[in-house]
Amino acid sequence: MAARKFFTEGIEIVPCDSFQSSCYKLLNGEADYCVMAVENSITGVLNENEELIRRNKFQILRHVDLPIRLHLMTLRGVEMKDVKEIHSHPVAIQQCKSFFDQYPSVKAVEKKDTASCAKEMVKNNFRDVAVIAGDAVATHFSLQIIFHNIESAKNNFTRFVLLAPQQLPLLSNF
Repeated sequence: MAARKFFTEGIEIVPCDSFQSSCYKLLNGEADYCVMAVENSITGVLNENEELIRRNKFQILRHVDLPIRLHLMTLRGVEMKDVKEIHSHPVAIQQCKSFFDQYPSVKAVEKKDTASCAKEMVKNNFRDVAVIAGDAVATHFSLQIIFHNIESAKNNFTRFVLLAPQQLPLLSNF
């Protein structure tokens, strides 16, 4: 979402399974830019990512603050009564504490990221699992959203930065 805010047209998004991996791809020319989360209005600064930026001497070209909107999604036809586990990134699970309070028998399972949770659910046809993620994940994997906006804090934003290697001339469209 942040990458699409920075570049409104004609971008190829290079998937990475970690922020370290995205830095590696930027440093080795496998990507022209890197989009990285650096701060959340509730959880604060992501120190590990700030350190990656500093250590690699990346230039911050722009930033954007995106609202956190989390949804509960399942395979088509699955209802909440079928769900035994909810998979997501640990921070996403933490940001939906109030929702979990309503379903104490459902187990929260922490995974690496929201998209990989959805991919695993689809691949394995898990009909007793739901995933917490943003609507782009639901769209990408053709999942149904059974509960919208389940985040506990409705005024929560994450700041993303657009990074370039070393010092590049600033581009006029930024």
